[in-house]
Amino acid sequence: MAGVLTGLANPLAAARVASALFEQARAMGIRLEISSDFSRFAALRQSLRDEPVSPFFDPSITELANEKAFWTIGFDGQNRPVTLQAFRIDLVDTCLADWALGFVIGIYMKRGEVIVPSKVRPPKNSITERIRGKLVYHGEFWVSKDVRQKQAVETIPLWGMVLALIKWNPDAIWGVAEDLMATKGFVTRIGYAHMERGFFEWEWLPSGADAREWLAITERADLEYLIEERAAKLA
Repeated sequence: MAGVLTGLANPLAAARVASALFEQARAMGIRLEISSDFSRFAALRQSLRDEPVSPFFDPSITELANEKAFWTIGFDGQNRPVTLQAFRIDLVDTCLADWALGFVIGIYMKRGEVIVPSKVRPPKNSITERIRGKLVYHGEFWVSKDVRQKQAVETIPLWGMVLALIKWNPDAIWGVAEDLMATKGFVTRIGYAHMERGFFEWEWLPSGADAREWLAITERADLEYLIEERAAKLA
C-alpha cells in the first residue's frame, strides 16, 4: 500500500550517492547549494530565464515551507548561476491519473491564468492509474548552455532526486517534459525510469507548455535500485 514504508531500504547508500554526485558537480566546476527560500527562487528564475516562476513554485499562491518544497542552484567559478531545479511534495489519496489535471488547472487559476485541456485523463493503462501516496513534483530544471557539455544533466537532476528521496521517502517522483526533451533521451539521462507520451494535452496552453506533454516518473523502488547500482560502482 502506498505510504506504508517509513524509511529508505539503504539510507547509507543514498547518502553516499548524493555525496558522490555533489562531488562530480564540483569536479565540473559547479558549486551546488540547496534552499527553501522561494521568493529568491522566483527572482532568480525571472532574471535568468526572463520568465516568471511556474505556479507550482510561486510562493504568492502556494505553500512552500521547508517541509513542503526545496530548490537547488549551481554556481560556476565566477559565482554565476548555471543551473536551477525545484521539488515539492503533495499527498495524493486517489491516483495521479485522477489528481494531476485538477491540481494543475487549479494552481494556474489561483494565479489568474486559464488553461484548457483537450482531454481529461491520460490513456487507459497509464502507470499513473496505480501511482498514489506521497508524490514529489520535479520541475523548473534549467542548465546554462555553458555547462551542458560537462554532463551536468546526468548529475545535478539526479542529485536533487536523491535529496528528495532522503528528505521525504516519497512513493514516486514525477514531472512533465516536452517532445524534444523526451525523444532525445534527456529524461532517461536524468534518471527517470518511465515515460508516457500525451499525459497532458492542451487546447489552451499554460505558459511554457507544449500542446502535448510527456510524463516522466520514477517510483521509490526504481530510484532505490539506481542508488544501489551507483553505490556498488563507488565501492
